[in-house]
Amino acid sequence: MSTTELIVLKPKRTKLFAMLCFSVALCLTGVWLIRQGIHAGWPMALFFGLGVVALPAVLATNHGCLTITPQGFTLHGAFRTDAYSWSDVEEFGVGSIYGNRMVVFNCRPDFSEMKRARAAAKAAVGFECAISDLYEVPTDELAKLLNDWKTRYAEGS
Repeated sequence: MSTTELIVLKPKRTKLFAMLCFSVALCLTGVWLIRQGIHAGWPMALFFGLGVVALPAVLATNHGCLTITPQGFTLHGAFRTDAYSWSDVEEFGVGSIYGNRMVVFNCRPDFSEMKRARAAAKAAVGFECAISDLYEVPTDELAKLLNDWKTRYAEGS
């Protein structure tokens, strides 16, 4: 295998567009609640308003991609990028987080990045990290693909 191998998985645009519509609807519901004098509308409007801002950025750019290389993988979010080498990850699996099937993984014990956030996530849902189900590849296949690449390239990391 060539060390110039690269896989770039892009998010399903239809799913992102559906999430944008959902965020707009709930943001507007929050605004309506505020106008009715119901203060509980503020968190709703603010939280889903962030989605209204972030999702068009993801739709208009290449953000949201998952890049897989012999060195590891990178999750490109709307406002941040997280890169992991294959040796940073113990194993990939499929889990359900609040009803959503995702690729999940835990980092090796000596991985020093985001320790507090990973510990909080593990306490809340049982896994330190997750990759959303936004991609064209089904969740089971994505977990297998990542495990295959980890097996193939972890020794060289």
